Amino acid sequence: MKIAAAVISLILGAVITFQSCTVGSLGAIVAPESKAGPIGLFAGILLMVGGAFAFQLPKVAAIISVICALLAFMESTNDFSDMKIWAVICLGLAVMEFFAARKPKTPAPPATTAP
Repeated sequence: MKIAAAVISLILGAVITFQSCTVGSLGAIVAPESKAGPIGLFAGILLMVGGAFAFQLPKVAAIISVICALLAFMESTNDFSDMKIWAVICLGLAVMEFFAARKPKTPAPPATTAP
């Protein structure tokens, strides 16, 4: 489950970063008073960082995903309503990473020696 959460986080972080960058740059051209984009850009970068941590430190990745979801909910109150979808997905990733951290590690089998 750690690998799935990590891959989804990395891919989704790249998508959110690209979308936020596009919304921010085109919003500056079309509607200069719009402030949509920068928080979403930061949320996408945080999600990619959380995806990198998900392999070895899933508890840290879960905390980063929750922070990313909070940032996405904050951004969704602005003109960028797509961030509600990303926020719900970030919460789902946080749950996956939390349960991946709780999974007990399997002990390595004892090394056998030849007689």
